[in-house]
Amino acid sequence: MGAEAAGERPLARGLSPHPTRRASWVFVTAVLTTFTLFEAVGFGHFSAFIPLYLPELGVSAADVPRWTALFPGLAFVLGIPLAPFWGVWADKYGRKPIILRSAYIEAGVFGLAAIAPSLAWLVAARMTVGLALGYGGVAFAVLAQIAPRRQVGLAIATVTMGTTIGLAAGPAFGGALAERVGFRALFALDGGLLLLGALVLTFFLEVPPPPAPESRGVWRMLAELGRNLRAHPFALAFYGLYGLSSTGLSLGRAFTPLLIAGLYRGAGLATAVGLVAFAAYLANGLSTPVWGRLGDRRGYAPVLALGLGAAALALAAQAFVDSLPALVVALVLQGIGQSGVGPLVIAAVATRTPEAIRASVLNLAYIPTYFSSLLAAVLGAPLVGLGLRVPYLAGTLCLLGGLAVLGLLQQREKGSSS
Repeated sequence: MGAEAAGERPLARGLSPHPTRRASWVFVTAVLTTFTLFEAVGFGHFSAFIPLYLPELGVSAADVPRWTALFPGLAFVLGIPLAPFWGVWADKYGRKPIILRSAYIEAGVFGLAAIAPSLAWLVAARMTVGLALGYGGVAFAVLAQIAPRRQVGLAIATVTMGTTIGLAAGPAFGGALAERVGFRALFALDGGLLLLGALVLTFFLEVPPPPAPESRGVWRMLAELGRNLRAHPFALAFYGLYGLSSTGLSLGRAFTPLLIAGLYRGAGLATAVGLVAFAAYLANGLSTPVWGRLGDRRGYAPVLALGLGAAALALAAQAFVDSLPALVVALVLQGIGQSGVGPLVIAAVATRTPEAIRASVLNLAYIPTYFSSLLAAVLGAPLVGLGLRVPYLAGTLCLLGGLAVLGLLQQREKGSSS
């Protein structure tokens, strides 16, 4: 009782009461953060430089905006149908193999992008990312299992910070590097970095076993997952607002390099795109642990509302900026506001979900973002035809919709507790 009252959970069955350094939640958080940092560096290059890389593959200037809109959603053609399986397989066969599968496939993806002789190869590389999805949800399930209850939000936010710092550093250094060695060499370096990250996970990540061995079949576990979600409607509700908000953010994110190109008048466009992305993602990454800590102390829902509101205002401002400095300010403010959205949603669900089904439920945490990227790709192509700034206004409406859903959830929780 004393440990639980202090915010600690009992140790999972099979763990020593004196865990090794590698099994400690701090060390596991550090290892997972290291890989997410490497992963984000590569995908930061994809986000920032694909519009600049497409002409090298024979895409005409008129078709670049359309392919820029479609490219982020390609991963989810394969990713969405497979998404529910990764968490179930993690619960049944172990979480580390599912994490390693993602790491090694991602290394291969960037290798394919580096040697792509045509647009079709690049499309195939992006679609292969769908086979690597599921890393984040399973990693968060590991953290929720081993971290003290009062530190879950901080642990999840720290790993998320690795993503945002990588997304910041990747374009910042990648832009100048690409102008010297080319985009192909840059993607080859990304593949090597991800291979290094996969090896770090292989040899240094120690994942505690689940509380009990899983004897159910996969299909039965999937069916029971559906019943568990219906029994825990808060998870579906939080994931719904996460998807709506992510759609809004994705609508703006895809076109930021093109918006920069329209405002920038100097030489070295790739470097300029990278530095702007660096500023936005650095603000995002540095503020992520702050949101996680605030959520642990003040409650996840009210802190989440603050972040959503700030992100909506900043995204709306991007539809009206007429200078590059103003765009940078808006992107930095958006980065600060949105940095807590994912971690706070995931922490809210993680702390309310039973351990036995936590990996399965948390593995679904990214499905809203998968659908949002696919939806933003479908919507972004016609919206950008109406004007480059139109997707930013549509994205703002999505964020406000997410804020409205959160308000309804808070009212319902207050009503049920009264």
